[in-house]
Amino acid sequence: MPNEEYLTTAEAAKLLKVSTSTVRLLARDGRLPAIRVGVQWRIPHEAPELWLYKQKQAQLRGKSGPSHKPASKKQRSGFEEILKIAAAVRVK
Repeated sequence: MPNEEYLTTAEAAKLLKVSTSTVRLLARDGRLPAIRVGVQWRIPHEAPELWLYKQKQAQLRGKSGPSHKPASKKQRSGFEEILKIAAAVRVK
């Protein structure tokens, strides 16, 4: 598995223009798709852009964004949602 497929929390934080602790919090709560590798998080390279897209769409619909409650364990990974969003915007 090439390393370029996943971002570190620092790389994702730089893309999102937030702190690394915010990225870890989003990942831990299941709001940003990520996988745990030991004590570190790895974020799929398309996840930050798709997460921002989702936030913008929620704003446009007049919602404040996704709930700040942690996602259920069934929804925690977020990879299924990334695939749905990627299909909708046709990300390659």
